[in-house]
Amino acid sequence: MESKLKIFLYLMLLISASAFSSDKREQIFNDYEGNFQVSSVIFAYHLVSFKGTQAASGEVVFELVHGEDYENDIYKVSFFPDNPKLFPSIESGFYPEKLNKIDLMNHEKVRKAVFTNDEWKAAIAKKQNYVSKRGTIQLQDYKTSVECDSRQYYAKMLSFESTDLEITYAKTREEMAGC
Repeated sequence: MESKLKIFLYLMLLISASAFSSDKREQIFNDYEGNFQVSSVIFAYHLVSFKGTQAASGEVVFELVHGEDYENDIYKVSFFPDNPKLFPSIESGFYPEKLNKIDLMNHEKVRKAVFTNDEWKAAIAKKQNYVSKRGTIQLQDYKTSVECDSRQYYAKMLSFESTDLEITYAKTREEMAGC
């Protein structure tokens, strides 16, 4: 009986040691250069919210869907910053992922800021899957969380100033793949 108790205690010690050896919720950020500061953390959702705003240059990319079932043809809007070091990203810990893109949450405001009505109508008429424009964007409400077993970064756009009048169209775009 005593040997069974020793084995049970050993197993309990082993299980508790592995459970507490590393905090699976730990999220270690890069040494980002921007203006954001952590405002809240919700561990249940692995969500970290930031306060502050940040301006950055880069490309705003609209992923489009075409068809009668879609009201505005926008599936997703993402910003690809020229200098990702301006933004916090998870360097190690729970689901580390370097920042490649920031999903923009206020699609209609972004569309109206990036394209004139005529440009947007022309873009939709081309039936391409992606349309983009380069510029300088001001972001707020920056957040990171884990969705679909991958790290996501997202924010709201405050303003956009075009730095290039050219609009880019594409059928495919590798870096836009999701879950």
